[in-house]
Amino acid sequence: TKNLFDIAIEDHSVIKSLWKRFQEEKSDNERQKIANTILREVSIHSATEEIIVYPLVEKHLAEGKDTADHNRNEHLQIKKDLYKLDSMKIGDEGYNELLKKVMDEFYEHSTKEETDLFPQLTKAIGSDELQKLASDFEKTRHTVPTRAHPFAPDKPPKETIVGTATAPIDKALDETREFVEVHRSV
Repeated sequence: TKNLFDIAIEDHSVIKSLWKRFQEEKSDNERQKIANTILREVSIHSATEEIIVYPLVEKHLAEGKDTADHNRNEHLQIKKDLYKLDSMKIGDEGYNELLKKVMDEFYEHSTKEETDLFPQLTKAIGSDELQKLASDFEKTRHTVPTRAHPFAPDKPPKETIVGTATAPIDKALDETREFVEVHRSV
């Protein structure tokens, strides 16, 4: 059975594989679909972590509040860049550079989580609880916005409330975009 961090790490892997696909793809049309998918997946993952993971950081780690705030600030920078990308498209000046910046920041952030933060939390939280939290993470992923909202709250319960209201609008807007399929082992 998967635990919370197995699923979070799988999200990281999915996003990294999309980036690799983007870099290898030659067709601008396909690259746009992949980029749309990256923006959606990073937005969903970030919001879900803020709702599920960062409160655990605050609760279970000695410097938890500072650590959670630092991670939220890293997310905020990524969200601001995703927000800019959301109004651009492949071929626009600066698009590829900004997407690369987002992915560089994502790689750095996710590596720190996987090598430092998640192991610390694994020690602090029992495996039964981590398995239960995996289910919470999965459920939350389906209720959060699919686009970046850098000016929205980034802590529960306000983020949960605003996200629940915003997600249907994002999903309606997503109907005007094309995406590539994402494969998870869940």
